[in-house]
Amino acid sequence: AQIIVTCVLSGATTGTVTDLDGQIFEIGTTHVVWYVEDQFGNVDSCDFYVEVSDTTPPCIGCDPLDPINPFNPNDPQGVSCETIAPSVNNSTVQVATTEHQNYYEHVGRSWNITANDNVGIASIVYTLSGVTQDITISDTTLNGQRFNIGTTTVTWIVTDDTGLTSECSFNVLVTDDEPPCIGCDSIDPVDPF
Repeated sequence: AQIIVTCVLSGATTGTVTDLDGQIFEIGTTHVVWYVEDQFGNVDSCDFYVEVSDTTPPCIGCDPLDPINPFNPNDPQGVSCETIAPSVNNSTVQVATTEHQNYYEHVGRSWNITANDNVGIASIVYTLSGVTQDITISDTTLNGQRFNIGTTTVTWIVTDDTGLTSECSFNVLVTDDEPPCIGCDSIDPVDPF
């Protein structure tokens, strides 16, 4: 007697299979219906639901180029707050003011973190607190951001496609190491140099 067994998947995961061994279910709810048909055309079925949810927050500093396994410790790592400002330095980067300015303007992307996630990254943004609170450029890169003299905390926030978040932070200490200018152009107070 020949029996035909099929399984129909609908919802988050779709398809028709004859075996669920090794089946990958997408995040969300999948309706699974098993059908059994005998040689005389008699059919019976049973069904159940498989619900898959994401409980893994984004990984900051993980390999940004590996969407399959971003958490693989053998892969090259990306940029994290720890690589920007190691905790052995109290998680602080110390910089001097930009020449002839009363602030430091960061140039480059070396302070931008990288992240990856098993379902995808929805956003990577930062906030500032301390002596600098105004974001002078886009909140997705520190390239061009101005920091006031003193200590500012940069907090990076990564949100994945399901809304889970991870955060990391580091401090930027800006010091004024430039002596006052004697004999500078007193007519131009904006740029006496």
